[in-house]
Amino acid sequence: MKLRLMTIWPVLLLLVCSAAGLTASAQAAPAPASDHPNRMPPPVKQGSAIQWGTYRMGDSPVGANGTLEWTKPGVSKTWSHMPISKEDLAVRTEFAWFTGRIPTGADRQMVRDPYILFMNASYEFEVYSGTKLLYRQGGMQEGTNPLRANKPVFVSLAEASPDLPLLLRVHSNRDNYIHGKIGPVKYGVQADLKLALIKSDALNGFGAIVFFMIGFAALLMYFIHRDHPPLLYFALFSLMVSFNILLSSHSLMIFTDFSPIEIYLQDPLRGCMLYLFALYFNSILQPVFARAVRTIGIVMPVAGLLMSAAKLTVPGFIGMYSHEILIVKELGFSLLCAFCLFVIAMSLRSRINSEAVWFISGFSLFLLINMIGYPLRVYMENDPNTELFGYTPLEFIQFMRLCLDYTLLFSTIFFAVILFKGYAAVYRTTQSNNLKLTNWNQSLEAEVKERTRSIQNLLDYAGQGFLTFDKRLIVQEEYSIECRRLFGKEIADSRYTELLYPVDETERDLHEELLDSVFHGVDELQREVCLSLLPGEAEVFGRRVSLQYKWIPPEDSTFGKVMVILTDITERRRLESQMAKERHVLNRVVWVVKHYRDFKEMVEEYRAFARRGRYELMSLPTSSEEKWAELSRIVHTFKGNFAQIDFTHTMERLHELETELVEWKTQAALRTPHAFSSTSLAEWLDGFDLLEWLEEDLRILRGILGDGFDAGQETVTIEISRLRHLEQQVYTLLPGSSAQRIVSELKKLQYRPFKELLSMYPDYSMKLAHRTGKEIHPIEIRGGELLVDPERYIDFTRTLIHVFRNMIDHGIETPEYRTGIGKDRSGTLLCELSNDEQEIRIRLSNDGKEMNLPQIGTQAVTRGFCTQEEFDAWPPATQLMMIFREGFTTGKAVNELSGRGIGLFAVVSALESLNGKVHVESSAENGTSFTFMLPRQD
Repeated sequence: MKLRLMTIWPVLLLLVCSAAGLTASAQAAPAPASDHPNRMPPPVKQGSAIQWGTYRMGDSPVGANGTLEWTKPGVSKTWSHMPISKEDLAVRTEFAWFTGRIPTGADRQMVRDPYILFMNASYEFEVYSGTKLLYRQGGMQEGTNPLRANKPVFVSLAEASPDLPLLLRVHSNRDNYIHGKIGPVKYGVQADLKLALIKSDALNGFGAIVFFMIGFAALLMYFIHRDHPPLLYFALFSLMVSFNILLSSHSLMIFTDFSPIEIYLQDPLRGCMLYLFALYFNSILQPVFARAVRTIGIVMPVAGLLMSAAKLTVPGFIGMYSHEILIVKELGFSLLCAFCLFVIAMSLRSRINSEAVWFISGFSLFLLINMIGYPLRVYMENDPNTELFGYTPLEFIQFMRLCLDYTLLFSTIFFAVILFKGYAAVYRTTQSNNLKLTNWNQSLEAEVKERTRSIQNLLDYAGQGFLTFDKRLIVQEEYSIECRRLFGKEIADSRYTELLYPVDETERDLHEELLDSVFHGVDELQREVCLSLLPGEAEVFGRRVSLQYKWIPPEDSTFGKVMVILTDITERRRLESQMAKERHVLNRVVWVVKHYRDFKEMVEEYRAFARRGRYELMSLPTSSEEKWAELSRIVHTFKGNFAQIDFTHTMERLHELETELVEWKTQAALRTPHAFSSTSLAEWLDGFDLLEWLEEDLRILRGILGDGFDAGQETVTIEISRLRHLEQQVYTLLPGSSAQRIVSELKKLQYRPFKELLSMYPDYSMKLAHRTGKEIHPIEIRGGELLVDPERYIDFTRTLIHVFRNMIDHGIETPEYRTGIGKDRSGTLLCELSNDEQEIRIRLSNDGKEMNLPQIGTQAVTRGFCTQEEFDAWPPATQLMMIFREGFTTGKAVNELSGRGIGLFAVVSALESLNGKVHVESSAENGTSFTFMLPRQD
C-alpha cells in the first residue's frame, strides 16, 4: 500500500505540473515593451491582456484647474519601466500609476463597443484616457482602506481616444498593486470578454459540480448507512468545497454582485471546511496526533468567525493591515499543510485502510503545493526581477494558481473513488440487510399466517359470529364461519342492515340512521352513545341472535369500522322462558301451601260463580246495564285475585273476557236498542267455559302436589253445610235468646283475625313492584288481631288488591327518580289495622308521589262526572273521591294492571255494601293514604 502511494505521487505531480505549464504558456503575456521614444508598449490584439508599460509610485499633484498633473500629455515619458524595481517596492505610498495603450488596427480605430476587463479587482482604481476620467472604482480617499473582495470589473472605452495613453491610478497598499496582483486586464468587445471570463471559470465550475455530486451522493449514502460517521464528514466537506468554489467564481458576478457577502462568508466557510477536514482526517487515518488535529480543526471555524466579526466591527483596521493579515493567513495555511503532511508521513508507519490510501493519494499533492507555493511566491515578489525555473513573478503566481486548480481537480477523481468504494460498501451492506429482511419477512409472514389461521380457527369454533363493516355498511371479507351458518350464505360485500332486516324496512332505516351517526360522530362519547342505542337482539331466520357492537378506530385519516359479535341465543332464551315458567309455578305452589285457606276460598268462590253465581246475577231484578257493570266488577276482581297467585292462564282468559265484555256492549248497542238485554248477555256468557280456565292452572298444581291436594281444608274439617244444619237445629230446640248466643258462638268457630284476610297482599305487592321495575320495603301488617266473620268481610278485602295495585303502579316512583329527588331508593307501603267498639279502620298508605288533582279534575269533567266549576269549588278531599267513580281512570292505555276504571269502583261498591266509608289524603311530603272505616258486627 505504501509502495502504491510512492508510485502515485510522482505521476500526479508530473500530470499537474504539465497541465499547469501548458495552460500558463497558452495564457502567457506578450514580451515587455521595447524602449522606444514614447515609452509606450506596442499594440496588442483584441482579447489579449493589456500590458502596463511604465509606472510611477505616489500620487499626482492637482493643477490649478483641478486636473491631475500626471494625466497631461508627455508626463509619463519620465516614468520607470515595468516591472517595479526593488527600490520602488520599499516606498510606502497608497497610490501608484500605470500606463498602457489602447489596441487599434491599421486604421487607428477601436473595436465596436470597446471594453477592458479587470479580471480580479480587489482595490480602488481610476481609468483615464489622457485627462478624461473614464471610470472610478471606490472612493479613492487617501487614508482609507476599504475592504473589497476580488471581483471582475468592466470599463467602457467608448469615450477614450486611441491616440492618448491609457492611465491606471490605483489606490491600495503596495502589495495589491504589484504587477500581477492587479490581475489580468483584457481588451475587447463586452460580450467576448464575458465569454472569456466564463471560460476562465470553466475549470472551477466543473470542480464545483463534481464536488457537489460527490457530496450529495455521500450524504444520501450516509442516510442509508448511518453507522459510518466519516461518510457524513466527507459529504459535508465536499459540499462546502463546492460552495467555496462557487463563491470564488468571478463569472457568476456577471449576473449578481455577491462580493460584499463573500468578504464576510469566506473566512467562516474555510474554517468550517478545515474543521470537517480534520474530523474526516482523524476518522479514516487515525493519526498519531489525533488530538492536535482535532484541536486545530475546532480553532479554524472559531478563527474564521472572529475574522468576520472584526471585518464588521473594525473594517478600517483590517483594511490597513490587510497585507500583513493575508501574509499571516497564507503562511499559517502553509504551515498547517506541512503539519498535515508530517502527520500523514508518521501515520504511514502503521497499517492504514484503503479509504485512507485513496484520501492521502488525492489530497497530499494539494497539501504539498500549498505548503511550498506561497513561501516561494513571497520570496519572488520581494524581488520582481528574480526568475525561478524560467518564470517571472507574475508567471510563477499564475503557474501556482493553475497547479492548485489542477490538484483540486485531480483530487476529485480520488474523492470519486472514495465515494464509489463507500457506495460499494453501502451497497453490499444494503444487499446483506435486504437479504436478512427478506428472510425475516418470509419468516414473519409465515408466522403471521399461522397465527391468523389459529385466530381464525378460534373465531370459527368459538360459537360466535364475528364480522366488520365500513361506513358504507358493507360487510368485509373477513368474518367467522358462524356468520355463514346464521345467515345461511356467504355475506362478504353484502349490506349489513339488509342481512339483519331483509323485510322490515322501518327497522332497517332506523338501524342505518344510528350507524351513520356512529361513523360521523364528533367524539368518542357520542359514538359510544349511538352504539348503545343499537338493538341488542334481532331475529335472524327464525333464530334469536344477540348483537354486540365494537368500534375499531381508523389506522390513518380514513373512517374506522364497526365490529359485530353475533351470538345465537335461541336455546338460551328457550331455557330462560322455561325456567321463568317453572319459577312462576314454584311461586304459585309456595303461595298456595302458605295461604291454603285463602287459596281454597278463592277457588271455591270462583267455582261458585262459574256454576251458579253468574246465573243468579242474570236473574236479579235489575237493569241490563247494572248486571253488565256488576259482571265487569266481579270479573275484574277475580282477575286481580288470580294474578296475585300467578294463575296465568285463568288471569289471561279473564282479561280477554273483560275486553270482550266491553266489545259486546258496544256491538250490542249498535245493532238494536233491544239487543242489550239480560237474556242476550246470559246467552253470550254461556259461551265461555269458566271452570276449564281454572282447571288448566289447577292441573299444574296437581302435577306437583298430587291429585288430592285441594280435597280437604285442615286436619279437622267442619263442612259449612253441616255447620248450617247445626245452627238450624239450635234455633229449633232452644229458646230464642239462648239459641242466638249459641249460634253466635258457633259462628265464631270460623272467625279469623282480620289481618289474615289481608295476609296475601305483602307477597303480592313485592312481586308486583319487582315486575314493574320498582323497589319497596317489605310490607308489615300492623294490628288486626280482632276476630271477625270472614264471610262478612272477605268480598271487601278481596277488592283491596286494586288499592295495592294503584299505590305501586301510580304512587311509588322508580328507584332512579326517588334517588334523584332525595328519597330512599325503596318505597314504603304501610297496612295499619285498628278498631274500637264501633268500627274497624284499615289504613293503607305509601310515601310515593302526590295525586295530581288537576289531572283528576280534567278526567272528571271529560267523563261528565261534574263541571269544571263544580270541581274547582269542592274541597280537596271531595275532589279526591272522583277516583272511585265507575269508569274513572288516568291511565293512557289498558294493561293487565289498570286502565279500565273498574278497580277502585269495585272497592267502593264492596265498601258501601258494608255501610263503610273511605277517606283519602295526598300530599307531596307524606304521599297518599286510604283509610277505610267498616262497621263492626259481633
